[in-house]
Amino acid sequence: RVHFLVNTPHDNAFDIIIKDEDTNYAGFGIEGSTFDVSVNGVAYSPVATDTNGKTTVKDITELGNISIRIAQNGAGDGYKFDIDNSVQIQLEKGTEIYSLDLNSNTDGYIDNKNAKATKAEVVVDEVHGTIEVTFKNETKTELTIVKQDINTYGRLRNTEFEVIAQQIDSDGNPIEDAITLTTDDNKITDSNGEIHFNLGVAPQSQIWEYTFKEITPPEDYNPIVDLVMTVVYDQYGRISSQTSNKETRLQVLTEHDLLESPNCKNMYAIIYNGDISPAYKIKVVTEDSDTRKRINGSDN
Repeated sequence: RVHFLVNTPHDNAFDIIIKDEDTNYAGFGIEGSTFDVSVNGVAYSPVATDTNGKTTVKDITELGNISIRIAQNGAGDGYKFDIDNSVQIQLEKGTEIYSLDLNSNTDGYIDNKNAKATKAEVVVDEVHGTIEVTFKNETKTELTIVKQDINTYGRLRNTEFEVIAQQIDSDGNPIEDAITLTTDDNKITDSNGEIHFNLGVAPQSQIWEYTFKEITPPEDYNPIVDLVMTVVYDQYGRISSQTSNKETRLQVLTEHDLLESPNCKNMYAIIYNGDISPAYKIKVVTEDSDTRKRINGSDN
C-alpha cells in the first residue's frame, strides 16, 4: 500500500499576504499598519499588521482576469505614513487547472510571478496559493515639550524656548554642527502648554543631546536653568534610553511610557517651573518707640 501526501492550495482559492517593513532594515516588520484592498471592485479591510508586519486577506475565489488594488491608509506607530504606498495588480487565475499568473499590466511587472513597482514588491507563489505584497515605511521621530507648574501640574502657556539638538559620541564630544529646532513660528508653548517638533527620520545607532533654553518664562514665574535630555537610539531608530540632567525640572518620557503605546520613537520633555515670583511688595515703615506712631515719610 502506498500513501501520497497532496497539498492543495486553499481549495482553488488564494490569499493576499500584505507585509509592511522598515525602509532601512529589510525584513523588520512594522506592527499596526493598515491597508485598503479591492478585488474586482469588492472592498476588503484586513486587520492591522501584526508584530511581524503582516496581514492577510484569505480565501479569495475569483476566477479569470482579476484586478487587485492595495493602498496603505495608515502606518504603524513611529513610522511616517506614505500616501504613495499603493499598487495595482492584474492577475490571471486558471478556471479549469489551478494557476496564478501576473498580467503584464501589473505595476512594475517583471514576469508572471514577480513585479517590482515604485512602492511595492509582488511575488506570486502558485504552489501555496499566495500573492505576497511588500511595502516599506520610514521611521519618524517627534518631540513634544510640555510646560507645567511643578506643584499643581497645570499647563503653562506663552513660554518661549530655544531648543538645540547636537549629536555626540559615547564620550560626549560633539559630532558635526548643532541644529536649532525652534523657529520664529514654533518656539512658544500653546494654550495646552506644548510645543511640537517633527524631527524626521529616526537616527540609527546614534546619541543626541537636546538642550532646552527658557528664553521667556511663563507670566509670574522665575526663569529656570538650561536643561539637557540625552537620547540613545538603537539600530532600528528606537529610543533605548533617555536621561535628564536635572530630574526635578525635566522629566523625560517616550510615548510608550506616557500613553502605554507601543511607540518608542516619540519623545516628551516635561519641563517644570516651580518658583512663583512674589505677587506682593514689602513696605518698610518707621514708628516712634514710645507712641507707636508712624514717622512721616516712612511708608514709601
